[in-house]
Amino acid sequence: TCIQYGWSAFEIVLKRRVKGFKNGRLTSKYNDGRIGIASLGFRPQNTLEQWEVDSETGRLKGMIQNTTGAAGGSRVMIPAERLMIFTAGQNGDSPEGRSCLVGAYEDWVYLKIINRSESWGIERELSGLPVMYVPGKLIEDASSENPDPNAVAALEMYQKLVRDVRLNQQSGVILPSDTFRSEDGNISTVPQYQLTLLSNNGQRQLDVNKAAERKQGNIARCILADFLLMGTSGKTGSYALGTTRYDLFATALDGWNESWADVMNRTLIPLVAYYNGFNLEKLPKYKAESVKPVDISTLVDTLMNYTYAGGTILPNSSVDEVVLSKLGIPMNKYKNAASVGDENSPQVYPKTDEDKKREEMAMNPAAVATGAQGGNTKAGTASASAKGSSRAAPKSAQSSQSNNVNG
Repeated sequence: TCIQYGWSAFEIVLKRRVKGFKNGRLTSKYNDGRIGIASLGFRPQNTLEQWEVDSETGRLKGMIQNTTGAAGGSRVMIPAERLMIFTAGQNGDSPEGRSCLVGAYEDWVYLKIINRSESWGIERELSGLPVMYVPGKLIEDASSENPDPNAVAALEMYQKLVRDVRLNQQSGVILPSDTFRSEDGNISTVPQYQLTLLSNNGQRQLDVNKAAERKQGNIARCILADFLLMGTSGKTGSYALGTTRYDLFATALDGWNESWADVMNRTLIPLVAYYNGFNLEKLPKYKAESVKPVDISTLVDTLMNYTYAGGTILPNSSVDEVVLSKLGIPMNKYKNAASVGDENSPQVYPKTDEDKKREEMAMNPAAVATGAQGGNTKAGTASASAKGSSRAAPKSAQSSQSNNVNG
């Protein structure tokens, strides 16, 4: 909610990691007695009463949360070291950031007015504009220096009738049936009170849709999301333009994610490490993953071009893991992988006996066929393998002892 309000606060609630059940749920997955995170409690913006600031240093001391309006509410002081305050933009020295919707507020207000006016206009166009005819004497008596209370009440009633009249299943109007009298005193056929509806058969000069679309575009551009409007209401654009605008939007999201991750690295992780007595100079870091999608074809082409230029990327388990994860293919575990070169070299897949046989047949099929026909070659190979194994045995045993000591 910090994007909408400019800031959001979470209280860090700690616990001791001891296995048990409370309120029908497991209290902790671990039973080592260390200090862990019980919850990150969201503290709504409307519960903020005030910020406590140190008058000497100007640093934040805490947040006073007022929940007296809720059931069982109270007034609580949350210390700053137990708070994670996320902001969408800086607003001076205030803990409250600046909402990214501030720039869109004016367009949003006018868009609401346009939509409301359009609804009223549609209703009036469909049902017509109500017009009420009343005797002129009634208006004179109601607006004279000494107005007649009865005339004033009657005129207000007719005004309310015109304003609130609707054509629906409960519509209905009651009017006096009195008619005007002629100068000789005879009754005419002209009614004194009459309600009519005026309809507009022409077309208005103002295009409400264009005005609303312009306001919607301004709001979308305020948050760099105008690419969402491409292809709507006759708006067109190239694929490259849409991709560029989305990349700009994703870059802004990545910036927010990195700033929020920095808040966790400055507050949450050091706090938990401090209570557990860990070395505060060597702490893990929380890193936000990018929201930008990776084009697989572009990624593969880049790796191929780099390899053709003389680069050495493959075989590399890290590269394989990235490419396969982007393709949605499960990654096999690298067990007993043999290193190429030194210990920092990339790892290769372990080869099975069947893989070795297929490679041998592909490299030298004639030798494989000869070996299958003659038993001496096969026996000689087996003898050489046995000698190689006996020579390697002391080194393997020594490595095994080293592992036992380290364990």
